[in-house]
Amino acid sequence: MKKIISLICTGLLMVLVLTGCTSKKVKLKLADMQGPDTKISLDGKEYSENKEEFFKILENVDNYKGSSVNETPVNIDKYHTFVIKNDDKEKHLHLYTKKNIVGKYYIEIPYEGIWEIDENLYEKLID
Repeated sequence: MKKIISLICTGLLMVLVLTGCTSKKVKLKLADMQGPDTKISLDGKEYSENKEEFFKILENVDNYKGSSVNETPVNIDKYHTFVIKNDDKEKHLHLYTKKNIVGKYYIEIPYEGIWEIDENLYEKLID
């Protein structure tokens, strides 16, 4: 009897541990910002790249790292800001890297979330 209870407890513990260790996949959602009248700027200058390509690239970002509780990134020396305007809506996306963590790049939407991206995507967006 003790063996059965022990096996059941071990099984339940394994299920709890495995479900707690899975990463949360939250996609960066910008579908409501797309449209023919959408205007995108990067650091105050009109974004000259293809808008459809911009949204297509970002729709696959899903490496969610946590919530954002500030208007701008905190403890970051330099960051790039995309401003997306569509009709009466405006959304800001901040791209940055942390200087003390090599190879880590992030997109932050104020009060929505922070996503980790790779260096290639970071460079593609800001070039």
